[in-house]
Amino acid sequence: MKKLFFILCFAFLISEFNVPEAKAMDPVTIAILAPYALPVAEAAGKHAFKGLMAGVPALADMGTSLLSIFLLPVGFLECTVGMPFGFFGSGLSNIWDGGIAPFKFAYSTLKWPVQSISGAF
Repeated sequence: MKKLFFILCFAFLISEFNVPEAKAMDPVTIAILAPYALPVAEAAGKHAFKGLMAGVPALADMGTSLLSIFLLPVGFLECTVGMPFGFFGSGLSNIWDGGIAPFKFAYSTLKWPVQSISGAF
């Protein structure tokens, strides 16, 4: 039974898999369609740039909230080691900000495509 299992596994591994064939376009077709495609690409490029610029504030929010995640270990360090030196209050504040940061990051991540698409038009 063990030999049969290994033979079947080996046969499966060396069997011929269905490899998709490449289907290329004719270069003449590309040359014919290029004059029609360029104006469409230029018009779409303007909208794409507007959408990119509209999404930049959400990307900035994502970056700041991603960096705010590092406030969590800093806050724990301030609450434990810095407590005798009066850093307990700022440590609690940093723990709070660092604990909320992943949720702010998730919200900014979900907000980014919406802002980009709505700003493109």
